[in-house]
Amino acid sequence: MAHKVRTVIQITASAERVWEVLTDFNSWPEWNAADPGFSGSLKEGARVELTSATPTGKTQNLKIKLTVVDPGRQLTWESGLPLLFKARHTFRIQAEEGGCAVHNDAFFRGLLVPFIRGQLPTEAMFNETNRGLKHRAESVNDSNAASEYGA
Repeated sequence: MAHKVRTVIQITASAERVWEVLTDFNSWPEWNAADPGFSGSLKEGARVELTSATPTGKTQNLKIKLTVVDPGRQLTWESGLPLLFKARHTFRIQAEEGGCAVHNDAFFRGLLVPFIRGQLPTEAMFNETNRGLKHRAESVNDSNAASEYGA
């Protein structure tokens, strides 16, 4: 069994600015209700701890592995147990004229998925995260970035 969540949002900020906000893990509690905590090193292959919220509002601490850390382009992590449950979450930043598109996607598979579907993130949760990221990235105080995007 599998469960997918796929979302996208347009952000009027550079891919570099979005990456800066996305990887400022200390500020996640201020804008990211779905994943309000992250601790560890931002490098490919690192095992880190993620505090993740469920649709019911409970939080859980997860051990995840960063599988792709491509500055300004992509952040992907994975977790799980072989056959029982596997999760992959990806933020992909696509530079465009006047800003960028951010794809926030997750894919869950394994024997446990049908039984824990109600505990898995929802599209509404991802859209809330996207709006928080957008607001934070577009609220830059840097005059160069603001003028670059016509703000």
